[in-house]
Amino acid sequence: MGARQTQKVGWVGRVKNLMQLVVAVFVLSMPAMAADTQLPYDGTCPVIHTNDGDIDVYTLEYAMALASAGEIDLVGIIADAGTGYRAAPKANPMIWESGRQMYADIVGKARRSGMTNIPDPVAGANWALDRPASGRIEDTSPLDTPGSRLIVEQARKATQERPLVVVTGGALTCCADAYLLDNSIADCVVVAALLGRKDSMRCYNAQVDGWAAYIVLQRMRYVQFPAGQAVPRVPKTRLAGVELPDNELKRFMVDKDQQGVSLPGNGDVDVQPVISLMRPDYAIATRRVSFSHWIEATSWGNGYAKVPAFEDDPTGRAMVVTRADRDVATDEWWRALSSPAAYTGPVVQQAPFNGAPHTIPGVIEAEHFDWGGKGSAFDNSVPTAWPRCRVDASGLNLERCEDTGGGFNLTGAVPGDWYEYTVDVTSETRISVQARVASPQGGELLHVVFDGVDAIGPLVAPDAGGVENWTTVDVGSVTLSAGRHVMRVVIDSSELKLNYLKFATDRQG
Repeated sequence: MGARQTQKVGWVGRVKNLMQLVVAVFVLSMPAMAADTQLPYDGTCPVIHTNDGDIDVYTLEYAMALASAGEIDLVGIIADAGTGYRAAPKANPMIWESGRQMYADIVGKARRSGMTNIPDPVAGANWALDRPASGRIEDTSPLDTPGSRLIVEQARKATQERPLVVVTGGALTCCADAYLLDNSIADCVVVAALLGRKDSMRCYNAQVDGWAAYIVLQRMRYVQFPAGQAVPRVPKTRLAGVELPDNELKRFMVDKDQQGVSLPGNGDVDVQPVISLMRPDYAIATRRVSFSHWIEATSWGNGYAKVPAFEDDPTGRAMVVTRADRDVATDEWWRALSSPAAYTGPVVQQAPFNGAPHTIPGVIEAEHFDWGGKGSAFDNSVPTAWPRCRVDASGLNLERCEDTGGGFNLTGAVPGDWYEYTVDVTSETRISVQARVASPQGGELLHVVFDGVDAIGPLVAPDAGGVENWTTVDVGSVTLSAGRHVMRVVIDSSELKLNYLKFATDRQG
């Protein structure tokens, strides 16, 4: 063999050996890559759901369906205020309570729709954590919210191998606050968040509390699902179809429309972390990361106006899901919400607001119409919007009342809208009806119907002279038999504000 041929064979051999080495390295690395793609939790772990509202998504409904069917152990629901953390004064318990009340209303809808195993919600945060002057995480003053304490309580029952999973579509304040209350829980909690991008935590959910985001990234086990990635398809036309059972929760979901942001639209944008509990094939690719540097961000009124950026780190405690399967998410979402196993409790299509019928004679607040949803207990022509107040999550143009006694009143309805109230008449008698109203114009404002019969006629009021000039107007009288009745108030004027209806025994009857 000549020198040139010997040289050629040696070169080919070296190339062949190099290729074999590359293939061997690739093959050997495949199990490690697959293992790293596996998320550090599954559906057997205890779960807490937290978010800053549920009018723009369907994530709470999906989580409740899983819990009701016994597919996850939902040990808590935390309701943040959802105010962009601009509320004042700081840590105002009333703001905490308003968020909890909205979630309590939604949980009530689920229970009346046949769902079981749903915990009562607790109040979360309404203010961002303050970054201490030292820049040290452990020097941060905790807010100590009810939601933070719930995370601590449940994390102490969990283990590193079977951690508590906090799934969130909102800010990370409660999670960080829980760590501040008890830093020993860090290895027994995984925070799975709909938040940020593939390279950073930049998004609204981090910007409202950048310091909390930093604490979670640095001290806790963290999995990030970038916003807008692999969102399940949930078109309104399909929601209104026959797949989901006809109940109050379905009617609420069909009616959702957070005006101004076009959500929920045709998807459930916050549900990624919850989907990952049930479908290990949902996350296709991940990367391990750690803190790299700060990014300047929009300030939402308080807190640290910066958010963390990532750097690749094979040993990092945080993971970012960089690719997921939208078809898997869609199939799983509809499977859970349409499963008969999620609706095994008693179904109540219409129920009194406070759990018992209103008593006549007596006073009925206008905002205390029955539960049951649009088309069942009420019907209004305006789209559902973020509620102005938290007395009810239906978004029916309720507002704080400027009348004596305060409270709330109905406003913004249009002619033909109606609201029903289940009432109990103590004894057969003739009842006089009065309405507390405000309207800048006179004429017909409303009429009252009992059991489908308009036995009184319209309320005709004089010009009140202003939208906040409250007056009491006689509607008329009606004879009612003792027992249960359904009263419907039908709106006849778009200018009407209604505070309450008063019923008294008609001494002239």
